[in-house]
Amino acid sequence: MAMNIRRTTRALGALRPMAARSAVNARQYSTSEPDLKTTLKEAIPAKRELLKKVKAHSNKVIGEVKVENTLGGMRGLKAMVWEGSVLDANEGIRFHGRTIKDCYGHAVLRKPDPRFEALMDYASARPEIAEDPVFQLVKLNSELAPEVLKKHGKTKNPYPNVDSSSGVLFHHYGFHETLYYTATFGVSRGLGPLAQLIWDRALGLPIERPKSINLEGLLKQAESA
Repeated sequence: MAMNIRRTTRALGALRPMAARSAVNARQYSTSEPDLKTTLKEAIPAKRELLKKVKAHSNKVIGEVKVENTLGGMRGLKAMVWEGSVLDANEGIRFHGRTIKDCYGHAVLRKPDPRFEALMDYASARPEIAEDPVFQLVKLNSELAPEVLKKHGKTKNPYPNVDSSSGVLFHHYGFHETLYYTATFGVSRGLGPLAQLIWDRALGLPIERPKSINLEGLLKQAESA
């Protein structure tokens, strides 16, 4: 317990200077775009009209559920509205029509992750990072590993994603508590569900409550199908 407290204290201490630098840098930028409330006020009426059109087809079947879907975490099933983004295996995520290159969102791509490339470009342009042996290792690995994996023919996506480069930057800027890297990612990824919660409230959508089933019940349904 005491060790965990010390680790947390050190991790938070490492984040403070990073947060301070971010705040200073943030003040150097300004935007002429409208604020979030204004943007939503303009977008919500059109979304509500779109929802009415969709509800007119409420009784139509758009897919089927297989046993493999229930065992595979419902992957591939179109069973929940997610208005914030649309994911494609080849193009990646589009946020309201914007591609991943437009806003560096998350995606599982069949090509290099542009967020990875952005961080590598950032680091390469700064000699104090570019000369770091760990960064050089990451850079070399990102150039060699994809070609090696392609030759095996079993890897669908041999390219590095953003996590391959973010760790070395964390370490360079003094955030050495690697156990907290994932927690840091989780904070940023929490913005996705929060955005969907806003649309849920704006459109009056219900809470998602999918029906679950245990293995015995699943077997009975499969055998009687």
